[in-house]
Amino acid sequence: MRAFRLMAVVCLAAAVMLITAPLRPEENKVKIVFFSPRGPDDIFWEQFASFMKEAIDDLGMEMKVYFANGNHVKMVEQAEHALKEDNPSMLVFQNFKKQGRVILEMAEAARVPSFIVNAGFSERDELGKPREKFKYWIGEMLPDDEEAGFVLADILIRNAPSRPDGSVYMVALTGNIADSASAERQRGLERAVRIHPHVRLQQVFSTDWSSDMARMKFNLLKKSRYPDTSVVWAAGDAVALGVISGAGDLDLKVGTDIITGGVDWSAEGLRSVLAGEMTATMGGHFMEGAWVAVLAYDYFHGKDFAAETVRMRSRMSAVTKVNAESYINALGRENWGKIDFRKFSKALNSAALQYDFSVQSVLNQVK
Repeated sequence: MRAFRLMAVVCLAAAVMLITAPLRPEENKVKIVFFSPRGPDDIFWEQFASFMKEAIDDLGMEMKVYFANGNHVKMVEQAEHALKEDNPSMLVFQNFKKQGRVILEMAEAARVPSFIVNAGFSERDELGKPREKFKYWIGEMLPDDEEAGFVLADILIRNAPSRPDGSVYMVALTGNIADSASAERQRGLERAVRIHPHVRLQQVFSTDWSSDMARMKFNLLKKSRYPDTSVVWAAGDAVALGVISGAGDLDLKVGTDIITGGVDWSAEGLRSVLAGEMTATMGGHFMEGAWVAVLAYDYFHGKDFAAETVRMRSRMSAVTKVNAESYINALGRENWGKIDFRKFSKALNSAALQYDFSVQSVLNQVK
């Protein structure tokens, strides 16, 4: 009888432990919460989130998206809500209007892993690398925005109509002055201008990534302040598309009277390049959300990506009229289902020695 009682107590204790012990990620779906700084109709962030969802579905995880609609205070409130109500496995967000540190601190207090994408921190922020000051900030993946700004400027300059004296008059329309992506792309632009002494960069204007604001500012500068402008460097596709609309308002021929180009590889931007309106669009970084999903899967399934690096950088590529059609055909949404994101995981592919998060690796699957 005593042995039976002892066995009963042991069984009861084991049952209690099973009920109260937290489920391991492999026993419960990993839930990624992504915070978009813009709205659901934003031409870049909608694409970013949708591509990320494709990867998360392939990997058997869950995803929830919050849209801040350009309001950094709202994003912080959404992060606070998600940590309290959503039981997230990981938060994914950018350093939107310098609020990244606030969200890192909240995630750290809640012991929830966090991952920075698209726009990170400067040296002045003094945050160091992931896993240094913030243990639960496990990684970052950022595009090489400076190089993208440089290459875009170089393409525009080489295709620019010049005045009889050989000079090219340019203005630049950036995104939000508080966004590191905008600042780094501008640094690339300025580097390109320095190596092309015949280019006159007349002024840099901020647009807050808004197509409508870009249209309004272009109309004003072209009509009054800088009528000689023939090149408009734009920090994003939406901004460049605003310039194209503004050119239409003024009866200017895009591609001849005015040339412009942007960054994002948005569907609208790619079509504009194919139509001969935008000269180029830099991109590929919309795929980063999917790559973060792969890293998250591996992290929660015993294959920590830190063995390779906690700071990943992605290179953007240029799409011009020469290659626009092939990119549109290959990367159209109807082909996203052909991509097997499980093939990118080290946890699911023991022979994989290094992550291959390249545009070409995706193109190879959809051909």
